[in-house]
Amino acid sequence: TKKYFEYIYNEYYQQKINGYLGNTDAQDKTFVSYPVKWETETREFMLDAARSAGFENVVGMDEAEAAIDAITVQCRDVLKKEGFLMEGTTANIMLIDMGAGTTDIVVSRYTPGVDAKNEILTTWPKDGNILFGGQEMDIVLKNYIVSKFPPEYRDQITNKITIDKIKAWKENIVSYALKQNETVSECGDAEMIASFFDIEIEDYSIDREEFESLFEDYITQFVGLVVGAIHDSGLSPDDIDLIVLTGGHSKWYFIEDILSGKTSKFGEVIFKKICENPKRIMSVALPQETVALGLVYSNISGEFKFDKAEHLWKTYLETKSISTLMEAVKSGHVIAINELGYIYLHGNGLPKNFEKAMEYFEKSANGGYALAFSNLGYCYLERKENEKAVDCFLKAAEQNLPIAYNNLGICYRDGLGVPKDTDKALELFKKSFDGGFMKAKTNYQKLFNAVYPGKKSEIDNFSGDILEYCNQIVAFHHVNFSIGTSIPYNKLNNFTITFPNFNAHKQKILCYWDDTVFGGGKDGFLLTDKCFYWHTFLGNPMYASVNDIASFQVGNANSVILSLKNGMSSIIPFNAKTLSNQLAAFLSKTVDYITSR
Repeated sequence: TKKYFEYIYNEYYQQKINGYLGNTDAQDKTFVSYPVKWETETREFMLDAARSAGFENVVGMDEAEAAIDAITVQCRDVLKKEGFLMEGTTANIMLIDMGAGTTDIVVSRYTPGVDAKNEILTTWPKDGNILFGGQEMDIVLKNYIVSKFPPEYRDQITNKITIDKIKAWKENIVSYALKQNETVSECGDAEMIASFFDIEIEDYSIDREEFESLFEDYITQFVGLVVGAIHDSGLSPDDIDLIVLTGGHSKWYFIEDILSGKTSKFGEVIFKKICENPKRIMSVALPQETVALGLVYSNISGEFKFDKAEHLWKTYLETKSISTLMEAVKSGHVIAINELGYIYLHGNGLPKNFEKAMEYFEKSANGGYALAFSNLGYCYLERKENEKAVDCFLKAAEQNLPIAYNNLGICYRDGLGVPKDTDKALELFKKSFDGGFMKAKTNYQKLFNAVYPGKKSEIDNFSGDILEYCNQIVAFHHVNFSIGTSIPYNKLNNFTITFPNFNAHKQKILCYWDDTVFGGGKDGFLLTDKCFYWHTFLGNPMYASVNDIASFQVGNANSVILSLKNGMSSIIPFNAKTLSNQLAAFLSKTVDYITSR
């Protein structure tokens, strides 16, 4: 162990002195994680080994606490929206780590806030001989497949079908299919081996009923583990506020079915709050990465505040309740304030009131909201106060708002608050259109044809047509995903830094997925009319020309697979569930559209 820490420190030191880790004057802080079950003596041995190797400011953290820190940061939007965690309010969390060899359960009492506290109530099972991991399932599935071969071949087949191949089949095919309530009727390696020996194997199919008959005792044991952990913690199932699932083995359909109360055929454990809202089950597939992220996030995860205004605004978006909108406005939510102004302006849900509309637009604009500046400018145009309108549009344009460029273009075209300037108007209409505001294209073309009859328009029809196509085919919405070339400066700057081959002046941004915690744009993917770029946390930035892309395919619930024409492929993860089908289809169609032109 000491030799390993010395090796790690040497690698770290070389990277630091060569400038790969940024400012060498920054103070270091070293985190070492360990299983919750470890005794104090073993923990201290690990920390001392890290210090002896040369690491400074060494701090220890158990894996359960680190995982909870990762969850509270990565899933902050959901936790805030649903009100699952609130500053200063204690929540009882059950963490279930389902690895290849064992399943470990930790029940803790977590209090978010500036001085966050995480009290471990129990770790379960106490007996290390109780196994409930993926390896046991691999063995059963292998024996099941081998049993379909003729008896005289089974000894030979057992050596040919390895556990690793069965594990890959289980994780990539069986688990996914059963989660979709589909049936699996072939195992590629089994069919290939049967063809090699020129023998026939017995027909088989694995649906949920067949699976549960094979693993009834196994699944029942999971219920027993959960019940045992609850009992040992001193809590009741009704006390559990949140369940965190981690590890590849946690993806099985029956896990969430049991915990959410959808099935009781294997034994009953009723989590009242979970049954009422299954979103209280948070799933993280990669336990090691989750713990590592938790160590990184530990300094910021405690600063968890429940944003009442944001919660009310998102509730309004779902319900369209005017009373909820009013509460969000009272809480000072600038977008909600602008929305109320829009409702008063158009009379959608409340009587029209132009003066009130202006009042709320101005209040929202004072909070810095770009669209409110644009709406306020529109109102000033209506009142013939053109100079004030131009001033509002300019302030919105400073935030790179496409519609603001269009409105400024109208002012320059018609001489409203500024001298007439058709060339300036064309420039602004084009900038608005390139930013994704489709109506600006019509304004541009009408003015261009009037000023330069018979000349070919210089508007970028290629990228504009692609943007129109993107808006037509997109079949999903996610807060991390945006279509259009108009993006905040900080994201554009981070794209330029992260992807050395990206040139904002020579490429048109079509869409991007920002997977960073605070919206900085350093992690995720970016599609332009020339290239597809992607970067994952702790990974290297990558890119591929759109002409070299063969397809995008479904990976799992949280990833797509990029396949290149040269046969190479790459898995691209993203922080959202259930979108891989729609995202893969969208990217494939968009790239096909670009390359076909």
